[in-house]
Amino acid sequence: MFQQHMNTYIVGSGFTKSIFPSAPLNNELMELLANKPDSVSPVLMKRYKTTDIEVALTKLHLDLISSCCYEKKRLQNYLHKIKNELGNHFRSYKVTPKLIEQLPRLCEFMRSTINDGDVIVSLNYDCVFEGALDCVGRWSPNGGYGIFKNPLIDNHKFKKSAVTVLKIHGSTSFKIAPYVNKPSNKAVSFVFNADYFPCSAKHFNYGMGMGETYLIEPSYVKLPTVEIAYLMIDCSC
Repeated sequence: MFQQHMNTYIVGSGFTKSIFPSAPLNNELMELLANKPDSVSPVLMKRYKTTDIEVALTKLHLDLISSCCYEKKRLQNYLHKIKNELGNHFRSYKVTPKLIEQLPRLCEFMRSTINDGDVIVSLNYDCVFEGALDCVGRWSPNGGYGIFKNPLIDNHKFKKSAVTVLKIHGSTSFKIAPYVNKPSNKAVSFVFNADYFPCSAKHFNYGMGMGETYLIEPSYVKLPTVEIAYLMIDCSC
């Protein structure tokens, strides 16, 4: 019997840029954020004398390790602000069925080139790739993010996702929130609504309203949660 080989794809910022030409590549990101109101990016660019966001945030992480008291709180505030800026910016890239249908080559790739069981390792914060898969009926919240589950949708009859997307740097659709009975412990899950998944979430709006967007900021110092660490392990297997 013929057995089809499953593929693994790595998706980066170039995919989003192919649909949204104004979307930044990584080396353009910090200067773009610096143009937004009340951005902390100009502060970091001046402090670390670079426009490379990975260099700046790596130095910020190293400064955090060696600082104390007031300085540590100030640096933690910088880190919190830059993560919010990243989340707010990448949340603006949204796909719709109408947009996808206007891109026939993308539709063909999503429908024919990507096979059932394929795994996509996404380095992106935005949900453009999985949103496009959703528009052509290839993604669902049932297994679509690997180990990540949204318990509020477990009782609904979503078919198993044809494709798995492993977002090892976090996502604008991911939220981290404390347990109700153990506020000192936190877990990561995902928001499920039509902004991100215009077809499968059309009649749903399940999220984690009390949580914060979970991203691993672009830095050479990676501090993943347990859930993201498992995704990274899945990628290496």
